[in-house]
Amino acid sequence: MNEIEKVLSRVKETSQKSGKGLGIAIGSRNAGQDNVERRAIRKLLNFCMGMLVRFVLGFGFQDTQCGFKIFSRDAAKRVFPTQHLERWAFDVELLYLARQSGITVSEVPVAWHDVESSHLNVIDASLTMARDMLMVKMLYTFGVWRTRDCSW
Repeated sequence: MNEIEKVLSRVKETSQKSGKGLGIAIGSRNAGQDNVERRAIRKLLNFCMGMLVRFVLGFGFQDTQCGFKIFSRDAAKRVFPTQHLERWAFDVELLYLARQSGITVSEVPVAWHDVESSHLNVIDASLTMARDMLMVKMLYTFGVWRTRDCSW
């Protein structure tokens, strides 16, 4: 089974278990597998961002920043219209909204490798993401942004 089949299978399973068609599956480069190829700086920043996500937002996920996420149709209809961020932490905001809405999120180990031609400035992107995560926590906590909009 290839990686997309694993994640798609899990979102279908999670959606069916919910009884409401609500489920999200996220690929994880850190969930107990040894088939990940990354440069040392990316490993370090991934570890630090993971710690920050767990500390600030209280997530128990091993890897929120893997770009491999699949939402059931009904889960997407609930969380995407409420989303505010359009930068690096947009997916963390979506996971926050999913948790607030009671949508189950499953983490699936996936094989992954960095693309050498990537022009991402990992330091700048990490600082922007850290700022945005803090915004998510503060703006929802103080009611500037509302999660009630995604609870039907």
